[in-house]
Amino acid sequence: MIRLLAQDENGRQFLVEPVETIQEFLDYFTLDAADITNKFVTLTTQPTTVEKSLVDVVRGCTQKYGTDFIAAGDVLSWDGLGLETGLVLGDTLRVHYTI
Repeated sequence: MIRLLAQDENGRQFLVEPVETIQEFLDYFTLDAADITNKFVTLTTQPTTVEKSLVDVVRGCTQKYGTDFIAAGDVLSWDGLGLETGLVLGDTLRVHYTI
């Protein structure tokens, strides 16, 4: 949160309501043998609301949180989920999320 101090026309200062800042991240992962075996990748940073993360396989389709992948902290995993049987060496994952 950012707190802003403003000044009115009479020179009096006052606190402006907090403004929530949101940063968007877009990570790309070209999967190697270790990624396929481990069934996870590590994101650049931790999303604020992992359920709102968007994942798709480039030249594929969008994946659904909880069905195809999950995220905990900065780790995006597909162990036992839909992406596990569909990913192959060289696939590229595009992950969009906010912090």
